[in-house]
Amino acid sequence: MSVIIQNKGSYSNSDAIINTINYITRNKRFGNEMDLLLYGGCGVDLNNINSIIRSFIEVQDAYGKYNKGRAVYHEFITFHDEETVDREGKDRIAVIASDYARIFYFSGFQVVYGIHCPKGKEKHIHYIVNAVNFMDGHKIRDSEIPKPEKIKFLGDVVKRSLGYIPGIYFDDNYNWIPRYYDTLKDSSDIFAFYECKKQ
Repeated sequence: MSVIIQNKGSYSNSDAIINTINYITRNKRFGNEMDLLLYGGCGVDLNNINSIIRSFIEVQDAYGKYNKGRAVYHEFITFHDEETVDREGKDRIAVIASDYARIFYFSGFQVVYGIHCPKGKEKHIHYIVNAVNFMDGHKIRDSEIPKPEKIKFLGDVVKRSLGYIPGIYFDDNYNWIPRYYDTLKDSSDIFAFYECKKQ
């Protein structure tokens, strides 16, 4: 089962933008660069890590909200290996990452994502979203994009990317067995949404 996890940290410290973007892009001392597949974003200058950071700060500064409260919103999606592979065996996680980022961008928020594939763990996509809306300057709220809407959007993205909806279940020996659905009848059976507090 794919899981969307919303990290409930405050991210109001002065270096929240720098630290979170460096973390998901595995820049310098922020994690193992070997597990980064790729990073991308919407509404930011992807020339380099510093230009991404500068893009976030410029929007916040333009609305007088830089270093005033929450700076970013952090969400990530985990996948089992089989859940991002199409019927021809091609891994489509990069397409899924890019398409899902649009839910934030089309709502007026810059977003950066990083795809991590750590050895021996589930692959996952981190999303760092600018807390300040680039269209009108309002701050993002946890309820900005309702959870059911995110789950449905993720289901639609996965269906477009793979051509089917993957599901996972256990056999009698607790081995993972993929199931394939051609329609998304009830996305809550396949996708889940959790909130966690920053440790």
